Amino acid sequence: MNMEDREHTLYLITTASGGTYIGCTKQFEKRKNNHRALANRGKPLQKVHQAIKACGGEFEMAVLRTGSKERMLRLEERAIGILKPSLNVLIGHKHPSETRAAMGLTNKGRKLSTETKRKTPESGTHRQQAYRRNKSKDKPGCNGQSERVEPLCRDESENVKRANGS
Repeated sequence: MNMEDREHTLYLITTASGGTYIGCTKQFEKRKNNHRALANRGKPLQKVHQAIKACGGEFEMAVLRTGSKERMLRLEERAIGILKPSLNVLIGHKHPSETRAAMGLTNKGRKLSTETKRKTPESGTHRQQAYRRNKSKDKPGCNGQSERVEPLCRDESENVKRANGS
């Protein structure tokens, strides 16, 4: 089986303080361990890892759905739009100048492998496309109808509870 054909997982992280993060991966357990490791390093850069570290490394990571990569990436975008998780960084978000300077120092002199250089333009493409689509979020579809949002849970009341933080 080709690695790209492997089933992907849409997941929800909930920290002990109630912060939430939605992500997508093809290796659930490995990603869970990766989140834990990134939270425990010196000074985590991502908001989700900072929150996990602040809670003493305690967090839950639950599977929301599994399926093809394309479908899970679309559901990830929708889930972020519906549930508005507190720890996801918004696409198009600008970091403060101090943060950008710190990130620049961290990466200064870093050598990228040929493979990384090749993959870099490909990464994030789905998120860039989602950002462009969400810029005109309130506009209806081409047939005058808004796009139907697929529920994350079979029980609609569960979606409402999650969206309200209950």
